[in-house]
Amino acid sequence: MLVASNLDRRTTRRNPRHPRPGRKAGSSKNICWPLITAPPRDIFDAALDHGSSLVEASLHIVQPALYRVGRKWQVNQVSVAQEHLATAIASMTMTRGLMKADSLPLKNSRVLLACVQGNHRAVGLQMVADAFQLDGWEMQFLGANIPGTALLSQIRAWQPHLLGLSVSFVQQLRVAKELLGQLRQEAGGAQPGVLVGGLAINRFEGLAALVGADAWCADAAAAVLAGNRLVAERSVA
Repeated sequence: MLVASNLDRRTTRRNPRHPRPGRKAGSSKNICWPLITAPPRDIFDAALDHGSSLVEASLHIVQPALYRVGRKWQVNQVSVAQEHLATAIASMTMTRGLMKADSLPLKNSRVLLACVQGNHRAVGLQMVADAFQLDGWEMQFLGANIPGTALLSQIRAWQPHLLGLSVSFVQQLRVAKELLGQLRQEAGGAQPGVLVGGLAINRFEGLAALVGADAWCADAAAAVLAGNRLVAERSVA
């Protein structure tokens, strides 16, 4: 039983800005993710069977589902345990999909992804990690609540071309800004390109520039597009 997933009999719609080449944008429009009644594996697999890519299925089924669970949690319509269960179900479902998905050939681009310190919500960044991996990037996904000192140490050790940060709440904006300030002091012009996303940024996109990022992204597909653009621009600079 899917206790705390989402979209109670409501249809999820594809974002027309990101159709897969060669297929109609609305071909998975009848796939939904009920809140209580259906096993998530069956519904997610049905989306893939209907021609959705893993990124598309995650974006148009999992992401709106978890947003709705979050809204229900905020008004005490689901418990903390149910909210955590929904997140775990979503994460396991996407991991299963990733194991079966085909990725592009490996490219010479490295991306490091992390939730800033204090951000314990990593499932959205997992979608971004999957998207970069399928696009052929070398990828390191550090997960939730990464201390700034640990993240800077890993940047020095691995030398990524791109850094992606997830910021869920307004309180974490200062953390991100201080972290990127330290990164600029250490790396100067050699610092990686920086993407930011998450609920705090998505609501007010202008905040990305205020924290010192090069770009913001509202979802996993947009993150890959922005990442490829930033790396291409830096390679010719």
